[in-house]
Amino acid sequence: MPCSQIFPVKIQHIWDIRYLRGLTLRTKELGAALQAWPAGLFGLGSILLFTPFLAQFLVQIQFFPREFITGLAMFCCMPTTLSSGVTLTQLAGGNSALALAMTVISNLLGIMFVPLSLAKYIGTGAGVSLPTKELFRSLVNTLLVPLILGKVCSYSYLCTPLHRFCSVISIQCIV
Repeated sequence: MPCSQIFPVKIQHIWDIRYLRGLTLRTKELGAALQAWPAGLFGLGSILLFTPFLAQFLVQIQFFPREFITGLAMFCCMPTTLSSGVTLTQLAGGNSALALAMTVISNLLGIMFVPLSLAKYIGTGAGVSLPTKELFRSLVNTLLVPLILGKVCSYSYLCTPLHRFCSVISIQCIV
């Protein structure tokens, strides 16, 4: 059975990107991410606490159509995207391992923070409910599993010549 029948195309692309990222992730980069823990904590605080806090001010803006402001406020309550943050950091020459760690952690913690933020800052008027158990399972399956498999496979002697090729492919998958 082809992969496209098992996984929808979008999920398959996310899985491929995370696997390739794990394959090309250098252990040295992981050390650099751990050394930058203050920046990581600041980033997580900004993503999960400060930006959602701004949503309460957005919902007070009188704008037509009202759905635009509600959507913008909901956007403020969401964690970092799965691919673009890491890719943009990598292209800018930043600490891509830290960006990846922040993406993974903010998405996993976002499962708990998003419903609370939506309820507190936007209110029940938006009529939002999230299936947290299914969301958590989906994030683990599409984010952590392929990343760990890619990192484990990177220690194989067959994968060493492919590292440069895979980093180009991972960027191409996003485009």
